[in-house]
Amino acid sequence: MKQNNNNDWFVLYTKARQELKVLERLTHLGIKAYTPTKIEVRKWSDRKKKIQTCLLPSMVLVCLHESEINQVFDVPGVKRYLFFNGVRAVVFDHEVLAMKSFIKNTYQLSEEKGLGSR
Repeated sequence: MKQNNNNDWFVLYTKARQELKVLERLTHLGIKAYTPTKIEVRKWSDRKKKIQTCLLPSMVLVCLHESEINQVFDVPGVKRYLFFNGVRAVVFDHEVLAMKSFIKNTYQLSEEKGLGSR
């Protein structure tokens, strides 16, 4: 893992289907957090409804300094960090920006073209 003075993005595992609530609670605590979402139309037998769904199931990205890592466990719904080769996995800032840009462009285009709706 690289050592620097900037905050790093880490991946948190959450309880199932708790990503948006955890994101809201982390933001309320002043922690910079992000989870990619999209709006999709779900169809039931009696209605259609637009639902905000997460693209990374049970995962939230948090931007923290190494000394603030344990703050996230004060939030209900947080399980643990994602580890890779025994080290807390780090996501670089340019990767998060690229993900945000890709999601914005992809789903903005699909809404303009009317894909996924009937």
